[in-house]
Amino acid sequence: MSSVWGHIKAFFRRHLMKVTMMLLILSFLAGLLYPMSVISIPSGHVGVLWRRFFGGTDTTTVWTEGIHLIAPFDELFIYDARLLQVHHDFDVLSSDGLNMTVNIAFRYRIVAENVPILHKYIGKSYTDILLLPEIGSQARDIFATYLPDEIYTRRVEIQEKIEAQVRNNLVTQFNPDKLIDVEYVKLEDILIRSIQLPPDVQASIVRKVEQYHLSLEYVHRLNRERSEAQRREIEANGIRKFQEIIGEGITQAYLQWKGIDATLQLAQSPNAKVVIIGSGSSGLPLILGNIDGPPPGAGGGTVLLPGALNQPSGLTELQPPPLRLAIPPDDNTRKTLPAPAPGGAPQPAAPGLPPAPLGGAPAAPPGRQTP
Repeated sequence: MSSVWGHIKAFFRRHLMKVTMMLLILSFLAGLLYPMSVISIPSGHVGVLWRRFFGGTDTTTVWTEGIHLIAPFDELFIYDARLLQVHHDFDVLSSDGLNMTVNIAFRYRIVAENVPILHKYIGKSYTDILLLPEIGSQARDIFATYLPDEIYTRRVEIQEKIEAQVRNNLVTQFNPDKLIDVEYVKLEDILIRSIQLPPDVQASIVRKVEQYHLSLEYVHRLNRERSEAQRREIEANGIRKFQEIIGEGITQAYLQWKGIDATLQLAQSPNAKVVIIGSGSSGLPLILGNIDGPPPGAGGGTVLLPGALNQPSGLTELQPPPLRLAIPPDDNTRKTLPAPAPGGAPQPAAPGLPPAPLGGAPAAPPGRQTP
């Protein structure tokens, strides 16, 4: 054993330079060929192998996710098998020849088991070669059957028609290698994102739609007014029936009793009041509250209004004192009368004369009457 190990050491000592160069060359080749031999397929992707010396594209095998080791002279093409979305502008014409620009978004994904055929006959640019021309062609054909204002109101219908026609053509018209009715790309849906009309046409369509909604608004207004008129008519009929029903039970005695009850409640309040007495043969006093004090000239808490005195009330009515016109006294009498005091207070009369009445006029001498 020791002799074998000794021979190995002796060999390396004799060929140290050659062994070192060989190791460097092998390391360089390994680093150079590693990216071409070790392929990693990420999540949601599939691979198609192309063999340089053994038949080209391998249409029988689909390489799945993970790390794969292939020959350095072969090539593995990776395709994204997840759901993809593309939006593109298409120039279309309406049924009346109006040119417009439509932005269409479509979502799609490749069928994993048919990726080798798709790669062999189309390649990775299948979106631009297969999908965009087909969607644009069907969009132009279908938009040409609608008027500009119908495109806004029937957008969902247009989307469904384009989607159905594109799906059918992808299956029936693209059949390479004599494969009939094979689906290579699955179209999920088609969405119309925007429609650009000429500014004048778009403004006219907007005005037309506005007038249509205004007419609907007026219809709803008329219906509301009719409903309001019916409501008022029903309310008036109800009030009339109510008055007819309660009119038979309301008598003068009932109204007088309610008036007495209301008068008692007002009289019991702590506020100062003004009472108007004498509103008729069967009337009631009227009490006015929120009065801080009696009005000027009132003798107490009761004010007798002149209008109330002209109507009989069953109570003793106060009459103002009669006005008396006195005969002017003679000169001797004037001398005995004192001048009136300031403030209008009556002064003592002369001896032998009666006191002057309220109001400042001198009393008539005894034995004389007022004409």
